[in-house]
Formats: sequence, C-alpha cells, structure tokens
Amino acid sequence: MKETIKGLLAVGAGCAAGAIARFLLGIWFGHAMMDALSICIINLLGCLLMGVLTSIIEMRQPSAIWAKTVTTGFCGGLTSFSTFCSDSLLLFQTSPMLMLGVMLISLAGGVALYVIGRRAIHVPHGDVI
Repeated sequence: MKETIKGLLAVGAGCAAGAIARFLLGIWFGHAMMDALSICIINLLGCLLMGVLTSIIEMRQPSAIWAKTVTTGFCGGLTSFSTFCSDSLLLFQTSPMLMLGVMLISLAGGVALYVIGRRAIHVPHGDVI
C-alpha cells in the first residue's frame, strides 16, 4: 500500500510537471504559430521524448516509480498522444492489424466524440463546429 501511494504521488507530480510544460510550450509556440500547429508540435515532441525516455529506461533499468513518473506522469501530462503511440507500438508487436484498428478507431472516434460533445452543449458565439 505504501508503494502504491508513493507511485501515485510520483506519477501525479510528473503529470503536473508535464501539464505545466505543455501550458508553457503552448504559450511560447502560440506567439509564433496557430494553435493547431503548436498542438501538433507539442504532441510530436512528446512522442520523441517518450521514445528517448523509454530507451533510457530499458538501458538503465531505474526504479519502476521513476520510470512511471517520467513516462506515464511527465509525458502523459505533456501529451497523452505520446502514451497512445507507445502503447500502440507494443500492440503492434503482437497484433499489427489490431493495432491499426485501435489507432483508427481511437482517432476517428475521438474526433467524432469531440464533435458530439461540442454539439451537446450549444455555445452560440464562436462555435465553428
């Protein structure tokens, strides 16, 4: 139980740091480009960072708490897209077709559900969807 609580706190701290980093990157990129492009760049950077950290973790075998803090926590707070890509690659190793299906359903379904959610709560001004 004590290890679980330590893990929760560590991942939570990592997630908070990642979310703060995303917020600050969004401000920094937002001054130079449109929001959609800055989101794309942040997501891609998060994927690159997830790959680098995963390789470092595999080589150095740190504590499980540290590994989860920087991947699930920080990268997950920075962008859940990096975790999605990492998990998809793991699934690809066992079932490429299932991975492709999960990715397509996640992306198409995510966009569709976003639109449904937007339309469920009607906002008269500035609603472009």
